[in-house]
Amino acid sequence: FHSEKFRKSYGIFRNRYEQPSASFHLRPSHLILVGIQRPAAQRHVLFQTAGHPNLMTPTYFKTSGHLLVCQHVNCKARGSDLLYRALWNALDAQKLAYFKTGGSVRLTESGCLGACSSGPVLCVYRQRAGQLEEGWYAATDFPLALKVARAVHEGAELPDDRKYGP
Repeated sequence: FHSEKFRKSYGIFRNRYEQPSASFHLRPSHLILVGIQRPAAQRHVLFQTAGHPNLMTPTYFKTSGHLLVCQHVNCKARGSDLLYRALWNALDAQKLAYFKTGGSVRLTESGCLGACSSGPVLCVYRQRAGQLEEGWYAATDFPLALKVARAVHEGAELPDDRKYGP
């Protein structure tokens, strides 16, 4: 699910208020729900402590942009799930992914991005020249998605191929 460093940065508890160890005490007022994990059919709830002195600060990964790949029904029927996995593997292998040394691109599966008849849809957001820049792409295939990711990483112009919207 997440790296060991992530697990140590946050408390993962089997039940809502179960203590991870006898020396680490949390009261319900210090807990903020930030996610749910369900491995091996056993519900695990992930909590972050609010201002608890024993909590390590989570790792921040600087990014140059964020790519969203639609995973709604119409886009999935056109292969967006395969596009997402292929792009994730390429970002990882080419060290473009934000968590790799030198990488800076975030990739996320998203809900419907609104161009259902033209999927798979890819959307990109990045900060450029002090402005939020966005790019919307229809009928996205792997070469185009990788070209967009490289442009985001390098700070280059976004490709115009199959771009629509602003």
